[in-house]
Amino acid sequence: MRPIAQDEVGPATAEPWASAIYFRLMSGSCSKNDLIQLEDESNGIEGGVQADASAVATAKGKLVVTVDAIASGDGSTFTALPWRLIPGVDTSGAAENDPVYLSDTAGGWSLSPGTVPRVVGRVRKVDASAGIILLDPQGALDGLGVRPVVGAITADSSVVENTVTKTDFSQTLTLPLGLASVGKTLKVRAVVRVLDNNSTDTLTCFLEVSDGTSEAILITSEAADVADDDVCVMEGWLTFRANAGAAVDVEGGGTAIWDSAAGTNGTSLPNGVTLDTTGDLTIQAAAQWSVAHADNQCILTSLTYELV
Repeated sequence: MRPIAQDEVGPATAEPWASAIYFRLMSGSCSKNDLIQLEDESNGIEGGVQADASAVATAKGKLVVTVDAIASGDGSTFTALPWRLIPGVDTSGAAENDPVYLSDTAGGWSLSPGTVPRVVGRVRKVDASAGIILLDPQGALDGLGVRPVVGAITADSSVVENTVTKTDFSQTLTLPLGLASVGKTLKVRAVVRVLDNNSTDTLTCFLEVSDGTSEAILITSEAADVADDDVCVMEGWLTFRANAGAAVDVEGGGTAIWDSAAGTNGTSLPNGVTLDTTGDLTIQAAAQWSVAHADNQCILTSLTYELV
């Protein structure tokens, strides 16, 4: 049989056969479309076992997707793919582009995070029996048909008024568990509008990411002597330096710009700031007046995020 020429290999639509690999299942058995953790090399062919999210040791590293069921992992050679489109599954309760997670069950995937919340793909069609998922554990298709994770508030917040206490606005966003992983950057934007102000009282605005206990303050604006209808625009970023865990190092910063009397002030996070990413993260903005007065009023009119 003659070799296949490169120009005879068509583009992959559901299964990238041109990128298939051989591996040796070292123990156990597995089903078709199981997730395999490659752990070592044997005679140039990587050995592997079923991956699962029950512990970091079995969830980390390079994962691939099996082509066929394997009855006995005795070290024989089998074929796997780096990603695969899988039809005919139950995706009810999800939404298109929701994350697919590594399951605590060996080799499996789930629409809910496992003990170690590792994202291994995306929901492509929602249906109780004819759903479709894209298993892409290495993120090979990020930016190529898989949209970035985004979110936005759809209504103004309630008013922060007549207080000198730093107060979170009522409208917030949630970054779901399992999406924060090493190298991912969270981009956040917010707009605060002054409804009314008293004399020369000042307003300070904040943009934050919280794990429920700790807050990473991306931006602290200048304390501005504001006028009615003044606007503070804040834009910041946060980069995760490790995969999800109890204490993940993050680094970021940003810029706040007032459209009138005040100037610009961006505050970077100091080294060593950590967030607990074993749960959802909350994206929020806050405001603090210098004087408690009934005429000091502001709202949050826009809050958006993008995870890339």
